Amino acid sequence: MGVMVRALARLRRRGLALAACLLVGAFAVGPAFAQVSLGFYAHGSSAPNDKRMHLPHAVIRLYGVIPDTRATLDEHYEFQPALPPVSLLPVNTPGTLVTNPGPPNSNEYFEIPLSDETYAKIANLIAYWRSPKGSTYNLYKRNCVDFVAAVAEAVGLDVPPNFRTKPAKFMEDLTRRNAATLARAPGVTRAGVTGGLSSAGRATTVATAGGAR
Repeated sequence: MGVMVRALARLRRRGLALAACLLVGAFAVGPAFAQVSLGFYAHGSSAPNDKRMHLPHAVIRLYGVIPDTRATLDEHYEFQPALPPVSLLPVNTPGTLVTNPGPPNSNEYFEIPLSDETYAKIANLIAYWRSPKGSTYNLYKRNCVDFVAAVAEAVGLDVPPNFRTKPAKFMEDLTRRNAATLARAPGVTRAGVTGGLSSAGRATTVATAGGAR
């Protein structure tokens, strides 16, 4: 009788352990997060912490730990013309997707965490915009704002149809359109609608004059 009781106790303990494993497995189901964040930046005719005049610009930043390789990432990406004088004409010209380390000297509007799947999607999108087929630049039809808009669409944001030559206006509208989604999503950092955080982390006022780079 004692042997049977001990056997039943062992089975009960094994059953509880199995149930615990199943419970952990259930919570593990779903998108795995890559520990990479995506930041959206823009500025008008001047950049934060720099009194020189700049062309209006829109930029994205990726930072965190890359899945698979576990390498540390902190870079910003900006699409711009490869031939600046020619790019002022309303024609298609060669473009280039420039990568620089760290945060850009621009106003941050918000940042969102990426799942492994979404990070891979963004990495493929960046590769396409670097390719000969995907690097065509047009000041009025395919500029820095269009690159940022493509990234925003890839992560499921509601992208504004207007302001393609006004990066700051575009970013303000992008933030407004997705305010409810950003408020609900975990891990989202918002810097505000009419002002952003500069790369140095200070509050700034977003300028809206001029056109896009």
